[in-house]
Amino acid sequence: MTITTNLVSVGGGRGICIPDQVIDKLGLSGQIDLIVESDGLVIRPHPVRQGWDEQFRQMAAAGNDTLLETAPSAWDEAEWQW
Repeated sequence: MTITTNLVSVGGGRGICIPDQVIDKLGLSGQIDLIVESDGLVIRPHPVRQGWDEQFRQMAAAGNDTLLETAPSAWDEAEWQW
């Protein structure tokens, strides 16, 4: 798919208007990643916490989901200003 569009003034810079059909096809919403390549610009959905839920399930199944430290350390007691 190739779509031609124009740069438009946006505040003190310039931007592009992305047609709804492109936004829908790529599933864009919220944050996006702009990847600058030698011959162009790539726009992708930003993968926020992608796969974290499965990783947490695997950790729990392996018994590897306990807190690393549950009580204040000696440094916390002596040095930290509460």
